[in-house]
This record gives sequence, C-alpha cells and structure tokens, in this order.
Amino acid sequence: MNARRLLGALILFGVAGAASAQNTLALRRTARISPGAPLVVADIATVSGPDAESLARVVIAEDPAAQPRDARGWIEIELESVRARLKQELGLPAGMIAMSGSRCDVQIVAPAAAPARDTALTKPSGPAGAESLVSLTTVRGAIANELVRLLRAPASDLRLEFEAADAQTLDTSLTGRTVEIAAVGSSERMPFAVVLHEANGRSLRRTVRVGVLVRRQVATAGRTVERGSTLTPEDVSVDERWLRPGDPAVGPGAAIGSVARRRIGPGDLLTGQMIEPPIVVHKGDRVYVKVLLNNMVMRRIAVATEDGAGGQSIEFAAVSDSRQRFRATVVERGEAVVGPSEPGTLVASDSATAQ
Repeated sequence: MNARRLLGALILFGVAGAASAQNTLALRRTARISPGAPLVVADIATVSGPDAESLARVVIAEDPAAQPRDARGWIEIELESVRARLKQELGLPAGMIAMSGSRCDVQIVAPAAAPARDTALTKPSGPAGAESLVSLTTVRGAIANELVRLLRAPASDLRLEFEAADAQTLDTSLTGRTVEIAAVGSSERMPFAVVLHEANGRSLRRTVRVGVLVRRQVATAGRTVERGSTLTPEDVSVDERWLRPGDPAVGPGAAIGSVARRRIGPGDLLTGQMIEPPIVVHKGDRVYVKVLLNNMVMRRIAVATEDGAGGQSIEFAAVSDSRQRFRATVVERGEAVVGPSEPGTLVASDSATAQ
C-alpha cells in the first residue's frame, strides 16, 4: 500500500482523528493562484475536520496552466472532479467526506506589480509592517502605536509608509522626551502633528504624513449578479486585501443579503456604491411598532407610508387615523421601534398594548 492509499485508509478508519469527527470540504466559488505551482485542494476549497491538513495538500492539477479555460480565461473545477481526484489519490469512498459547492472558477494571476496610488488593492512591497515598528522608542514607533489605537487593528494588519524627508523627526529617540501625536486630517497620506517636549522645556513641532494600508477581509462577487438581485452566499467570495482606511469595500457579512445596485461581474470587489441593504418593509405594510417611553415598551400596529431597509428611519401612519404620522426605525420585516426623541411619536392608540 503506497503512502497516499495508507493516508486514505487512516482517514477511512478514523486513525488520523477522532472517530466521531467528519471531514468537510466546501468548494469556493472563485480562486486565484500564482503561475508555476500545482493546484491543490487548499487553493479552491475550505477543508475542516481531523484530516483537513492532509486533504488540503492533495493535488488537483499538476499544471493548472494546461487545463482548459472558458471564454473569460478561467479554469472551471467541478466538485465531481475534486471528488474523483480524492478517491484516486486516497482511495476514499465518496461518503467519507461531506462536500458542498458545485464549481470553482480558477484564475491564474501574475505576481502583482506595485499598486497604483488610487487603488492599493494588493499587498504592497514598499510600506513597512507596523508589527516591526511598534516596539521602537522613537517618533516612528509612537506613530505606529497611535495608528494601531485609532484604527483598532492589530499591528500585523497595518503597513505604513513614511516620507524620506521626515526621517530625522521620525527617528528621534523618545528617551528623556515627551511626545504628543494627533491626527490632524484625513487624506491618502494621513497627516500627524508631532510635538516633542524636551526636558529643558523646549518643544519641537512638526507635521509628518504617513501612507496607511489595512489588511481586511472583503467580499468579491463569486459570479455575475444582475441589478436588483439579492446576493446569496453562493454569490459572494471572501478575499483578503490591503486597503486604505477610507476605501469603501464591504465585508462578507454585509454583502450577503444585500441588493445589487448595478450589474456586478465575477471577481469584482464589492463596495457600498455597488450594493444596498434589502427593503424589508414596503409602503402599505402593516408593522408592529415598539414605542419606548418612560421605561415602558408599548406595541402598536402602524402602516408604513414608504419603503425601508433595516436600520432606516421611515414614516408610519396610525391605523385609526392616517393623518397621524410619526417616524420609526425599521428593525426587520414586520417590526420597527421608536423612541421618545423621534419626531411625531404617538403613544396613545386603540391598537397599542403595554409590555
């Protein structure tokens, strides 16, 4: 029995992990790989279970570049071909691994060039990792620590690029000095006001600018999404990008369930301009509205006079008298909430009940 068959037998009989645990494989919608390397399970799927590490290393294609491609230049990897490859390599019965997904579209991408100043969507080569800077007892280290605090991100998820002209200020030691650092604006290169207080009472004031990139998990389109369509988990892929703090990319959680404002192509980075929250309350819907007043919660039925998404404040009308209007914040389908500060709050109603 060769090594691969032995591994398959170990997985089959539970020797490699707990007998009750099951291996799972979820095929991604899209994947991008570098040229010159074989395509392995880890490139196209998320694997979990006691034997995940071994399964992830199984080679699907020794030379991905030789695989057939569609009109877009993408390689289509069907779930059945993955299943067949695992059986061929490990001798596993199909039922021993719980598999999901249907197809992964794979694109071979060349090594990224230095990012353009207006995109910065790939990992840069110039900026320094903040992780190597936060321990410095210099102005440079103090700025790195301030950015970690401001952006609420670990140092390992930040890359900073300082201007060479500021080197003398940045490399000033803080030993025997007190430093004040404050962000004084927002731009592509964040400006910081630096004040150094010497022990003799003298102060030095400088402004330095820092290019900042933050590593974020972002959502990309796993396939074409037409305008007005609601994005499902199958429409959304998770990617990791280096972005500026103000870049409008959205995360997977915000993307799933949202509605496309325009047609979105496969692989497109999803931003707030491309999607919007779904409408959950429509004009004319009868909705239970919770009224919060003086530590009491009252419920009433009201009629929406306009469409609203979750978290949006919209106008409602009383059921008994449509001329009585007030605003409430949509919580979910069929439910809204209004506090005493909302304009036009109505408490008394023949349909209101105290809770």
